[in-house]
Amino acid sequence: MKRLSSILLFVLAMFLFVPSAGAVSFTPSSSSPGWRQSLTVTVRTSRSGAVALKYKWDERKDTERVEPKTVVGSRSASLVAPSRQHYLHVQPVKEGRGGRFEKVGRQVRSGPYRVDGIAPGVPGMAVSYTASGTYRTSAKFQRGCWRVESWAYGNPQEVFLEKTGVSNTLTVASPGTYYFNVKVTDGVGRTYTESMGPYKIGSGGALTGKVLGASDKGGSGVSTIHANWSRSAGGGSVSAPKPVPAPTVSASPTSREWKKDPVTVTLSFTDTSRYRYAWSASSSTPSSWSSWITSGLPRPKVKRSNHGSWYLHVQAKNSAGKTVTKRFGPYRVDTVAPTVSANPGNRGWGKTDVSVALTYSDSGSGISKKQYAWSTSKSVPKSWSTYGGKLSRSSSGVWYLHYRAVDKVGNVRTGYFGPYRVDKVAPEIYLSSSGGVFMDKGSVTVRFIDAHSGVKRYRVGLSADENIRPSSWSWVSASGGIVKVPISLGRYGMYYIHAEVEDNVGLRSGVVVGGPYVVMNKLEKPPFRRWVYLEK
Repeated sequence: MKRLSSILLFVLAMFLFVPSAGAVSFTPSSSSPGWRQSLTVTVRTSRSGAVALKYKWDERKDTERVEPKTVVGSRSASLVAPSRQHYLHVQPVKEGRGGRFEKVGRQVRSGPYRVDGIAPGVPGMAVSYTASGTYRTSAKFQRGCWRVESWAYGNPQEVFLEKTGVSNTLTVASPGTYYFNVKVTDGVGRTYTESMGPYKIGSGGALTGKVLGASDKGGSGVSTIHANWSRSAGGGSVSAPKPVPAPTVSASPTSREWKKDPVTVTLSFTDTSRYRYAWSASSSTPSSWSSWITSGLPRPKVKRSNHGSWYLHVQAKNSAGKTVTKRFGPYRVDTVAPTVSANPGNRGWGKTDVSVALTYSDSGSGISKKQYAWSTSKSVPKSWSTYGGKLSRSSSGVWYLHYRAVDKVGNVRTGYFGPYRVDKVAPEIYLSSSGGVFMDKGSVTVRFIDAHSGVKRYRVGLSADENIRPSSWSWVSASGGIVKVPISLGRYGMYYIHAEVEDNVGLRSGVVVGGPYVVMNKLEKPPFRRWVYLEK
């Protein structure tokens, strides 16, 4: 128990006597976020018992992995930060046995400190005697104009100006002696300058210089690249450069007739640094364009797949700001099949012929084939007839008028109109028995049938004579293709059934008479007597 108490007291004492990070101060605490050409950091300790400082500049941030070794024999020091990004690790110490220094409290660190003490590297450049057509003699390239090969500390350390969409060539064409100069500046203002030359050209000659790229290993990264032609090494740029030729634009193909596949146009440019384009259904110059494009030069391709007749408007611009506008077309793309309308589009039941007019239209290449077919089914027919004018149908039934339209590039549309209903057949009447004898009582079912427009009304009744209509002879409304009506006969006597039916288009069957129907009852007198003569 005593041993455990001693351990707890020791741990508590260690906690109470370990200084906080505030026991060591740093001025400044870091150089973030900017880079500097040089930097001195003042370190002080207020830790009781400390008489000196141990320190170490290290690129690592973790204090557990860095051990300060350099001793400053005082409680404060001014320390010069090394180049690139470093952290300053500091340990307060006191004199111990044998002249050794012992730690006082815990080790602390500050930073990061970013110092670029290295000038930019040698720029990449090249000179030839072939003019590129970009007639400018000085240029300034900044971030955004170059492609970054590698990164360090968030800054571009190696940059390349080739294939970035920015013209990195400078050309001089006046006779004389010239130098090609390039100056690279890093993020803290350090510079490196190099001149190539002298180069001599005569009348009609031209010199082209190309800036390839630059590098900076100091940490702050490449900031700007200046390039120019001059009469002396490192001198100012040459005045009065040769006028920059205006851009030229051509297209292949320059137009196209109707086709169903998309159109692809290859553009060809000269003396052009960027271009933009717009598709329009009008030949007038549009107000809305694509963004400026630098990729794909000098022979980019543009495509149009939307249906319609299109014009391609193109604007080309060179490095001097000269702009040329061209128009090509029309380019015709037909992706929409023809349309067909009918008058009328359908018809209910009627007892007259059906007459239908079709209208074929196409918004693109035009109609190549107009076809139709009558059918009692909605399924696409296998054979077609050529449409030549108004169509009619006289046969009874439910009809569908199918159409097929083909335009001149092969787009096909099929469909149908209808139904068209024709009823020229009068309804029919069927009796379950055309006549007969029944005992005690009887019943006969009358069926009214219409296979087309359907039964609209009927009338039915009984009489004692086939030539005399029933006393109750009025129309009864009905619906359906088949209507069944049971007729009960009297308990004794002789009867005739009279019936008539009308369909929904007004066709009638005419009066149908069935009978005689005789109902016999043994308790009653027979409806007639048969005399029998016997010969002697």
